[in-house]
Amino acid sequence: MATRPMSSFSSEHQKNLKFGEATFDVLSDFLTSINNKNKLNLENLSDNCGNFKNRKVVEYIFLLCKDFKLDPMVGYHAVEILESFMIKHIEELLSCPTAQGASGGGDVNSEELIFQSIRPKFSFIILSCVQLASKMSLHCNVGVPAHLVKL
Repeated sequence: MATRPMSSFSSEHQKNLKFGEATFDVLSDFLTSINNKNKLNLENLSDNCGNFKNRKVVEYIFLLCKDFKLDPMVGYHAVEILESFMIKHIEELLSCPTAQGASGGGDVNSEELIFQSIRPKFSFIILSCVQLASKMSLHCNVGVPAHLVKL
Protein backbone atom coordinates (compact mmCIF):
# COMPACT_ATOMS: atom_id res chain seq x y z
CA MET A 1 0.00 0.00 0.00
CA ALA A 2 1.48 3.34 -1.03
CA THR A 3 1.42 6.07 1.55
CA ARG A 4 0.15 9.44 0.56
CA PRO A 5 1.21 12.62 2.34
CA MET A 6 -1.39 14.37 4.49
CA SER A 7 -1.41 17.31 2.07
CA SER A 8 -2.99 15.09 -0.60
CA PHE A 9 -6.33 15.36 1.18
CA SER A 10 -7.89 18.26 -0.69
CA SER A 11 -10.49 20.46 0.92
CA GLU A 12 -12.93 19.41 -1.83
CA HIS A 13 -12.41 15.76 -0.89
CA GLN A 14 -12.93 16.58 2.79
CA LYS A 15 -16.20 18.39 2.06
CA ASN A 16 -17.61 15.36 0.26
CA LEU A 17 -16.78 12.92 3.07
CA LYS A 18 -19.50 12.17 5.56
CA PHE A 19 -19.16 10.49 8.91
CA GLY A 20 -18.61 6.77 8.46
CA GLU A 21 -17.96 7.02 4.71
CA ALA A 22 -14.16 7.31 4.70
CA THR A 23 -12.44 4.56 2.75
CA PHE A 24 -10.07 2.13 4.39
CA ASP A 25 -7.12 3.58 2.43
CA VAL A 26 -7.83 7.12 3.61
CA LEU A 27 -8.13 6.01 7.24
CA SER A 28 -5.06 3.81 6.98
CA ASP A 29 -2.96 6.60 5.45
CA PHE A 30 -4.17 9.05 8.07
CA LEU A 31 -3.35 6.69 10.96
CA THR A 32 0.04 5.84 9.45
CA SER A 33 0.85 9.54 9.17
CA ILE A 34 -0.17 10.17 12.78
CA ASN A 35 1.87 7.16 13.91
CA ASN A 36 4.97 8.45 12.09
CA LYS A 37 4.58 11.91 13.62
CA ASN A 38 4.13 10.36 17.06
CA LYS A 39 7.29 8.25 16.65
CA LEU A 40 9.25 11.33 15.61
CA ASN A 41 7.94 13.27 18.62
CA LEU A 42 8.86 10.42 20.97
CA GLU A 43 12.40 10.28 19.56
CA ASN A 44 12.81 14.02 20.19
CA LEU A 45 11.55 13.97 23.79
CA SER A 46 13.63 15.67 26.42
CA ASP A 47 15.53 13.61 28.98
CA ASN A 48 13.65 15.54 31.69
CA CYS A 49 10.24 14.48 30.40
CA GLY A 50 8.21 12.94 33.21
CA ASN A 51 10.51 14.13 36.00
CA PHE A 52 8.00 16.70 37.26
CA LYS A 53 5.11 14.28 37.60
CA ASN A 54 6.43 13.23 40.98
CA ARG A 55 3.75 11.95 43.38
CA LYS A 56 4.41 14.72 45.91
CA VAL A 57 4.27 17.47 43.30
CA VAL A 58 1.03 16.14 41.82
CA GLU A 59 -0.47 15.78 45.30
CA TYR A 60 0.54 19.36 46.13
CA ILE A 61 -1.12 20.63 42.95
CA PHE A 62 -4.36 18.80 43.71
CA LEU A 63 -4.34 20.06 47.30
CA LEU A 64 -3.99 23.61 45.98
CA CYS A 65 -6.92 23.00 43.64
CA LYS A 66 -8.96 21.64 46.53
CA ASP A 67 -8.08 24.63 48.74
CA PHE A 68 -9.07 27.04 45.96
CA LYS A 69 -12.24 25.00 45.31
CA LEU A 70 -11.25 24.42 41.69
CA ASP A 71 -12.40 21.66 39.40
CA PRO A 72 -10.10 18.59 39.60
CA MET A 73 -9.56 18.91 35.84
CA VAL A 74 -7.65 22.12 36.58
CA GLY A 75 -5.16 20.02 38.54
CA TYR A 76 -4.52 17.75 35.57
CA HIS A 77 -3.98 20.75 33.31
CA ALA A 78 -1.69 22.36 35.89
CA VAL A 79 0.47 19.21 36.02
CA GLU A 80 0.85 19.29 32.22
CA ILE A 81 1.62 23.02 32.20
CA LEU A 82 4.23 22.53 34.94
CA GLU A 83 5.82 19.65 33.03
CA SER A 84 6.04 21.65 29.78
CA PHE A 85 7.30 24.80 31.42
CA MET A 86 9.93 23.16 33.60
CA ILE A 87 11.35 21.11 30.73
CA LYS A 88 11.72 24.19 28.53
CA HIS A 89 12.99 26.34 31.40
CA ILE A 90 15.63 23.85 32.53
CA GLU A 91 16.78 23.16 28.97
CA GLU A 92 17.14 26.91 28.46
CA LEU A 93 19.14 27.28 31.67
CA LEU A 94 21.36 24.32 30.79
CA SER A 95 22.06 25.65 27.31
CA CYS A 96 23.15 29.08 28.61
CA PRO A 97 26.89 29.27 29.18
CA THR A 98 27.80 29.92 32.80
CA ALA A 99 29.61 33.15 33.52
CA GLN A 100 33.28 33.01 34.43
CA GLY A 101 33.61 32.39 38.14
CA ALA A 102 29.89 31.70 38.57
CA SER A 103 30.58 28.18 39.75
CA GLY A 104 32.87 29.54 42.45
CA GLY A 105 35.49 26.92 41.73
CA GLY A 106 33.68 24.38 43.93
CA ASP A 107 32.78 20.79 43.21
CA VAL A 108 29.16 21.71 42.39
CA ASN A 109 28.34 21.29 38.70
CA SER A 110 26.19 23.67 36.66
CA GLU A 111 23.12 21.40 36.83
CA GLU A 112 23.20 21.45 40.63
CA LEU A 113 23.54 25.25 40.63
CA ILE A 114 20.50 25.52 38.37
CA PHE A 115 18.43 23.26 40.60
CA GLN A 116 19.55 25.22 43.67
CA SER A 117 18.35 28.42 42.02
CA ILE A 118 14.98 26.88 41.10
CA ARG A 119 14.20 25.32 44.51
CA PRO A 120 13.16 28.54 46.32
CA LYS A 121 10.86 29.53 43.43
CA PHE A 122 9.35 26.11 42.78
CA SER A 123 6.24 26.56 44.93
CA PHE A 124 5.52 29.86 43.16
CA ILE A 125 5.98 28.18 39.79
CA ILE A 126 3.49 25.49 40.82
CA LEU A 127 1.01 28.12 42.02
CA SER A 128 1.38 29.99 38.73
CA CYS A 129 0.68 26.80 36.80
CA VAL A 130 -2.50 26.24 38.84
CA GLN A 131 -3.57 29.83 38.17
CA LEU A 132 -2.94 29.45 34.44
CA ALA A 133 -4.83 26.17 34.33
CA SER A 134 -7.73 27.75 36.22
CA LYS A 135 -7.85 30.68 33.83
CA MET A 136 -7.75 28.35 30.82
CA SER A 137 -10.57 26.32 32.34
CA LEU A 138 -12.69 29.44 32.82
CA HIS A 139 -12.12 30.58 29.25
CA CYS A 140 -12.90 27.15 27.81
CA ASN A 141 -16.09 26.71 29.83
CA VAL A 142 -17.62 30.13 29.18
CA GLY A 143 -21.11 29.76 27.77
CA VAL A 144 -22.21 32.05 24.98
CA PRO A 145 -25.51 33.79 25.75
CA ALA A 146 -28.13 33.36 23.05
CA HIS A 147 -28.53 37.10 22.46
CA LEU A 148 -24.80 37.47 21.65
CA VAL A 149 -24.98 34.68 19.09
CA LYS A 150 -27.69 36.59 17.19
CA LEU A 151 -25.45 39.68 16.88
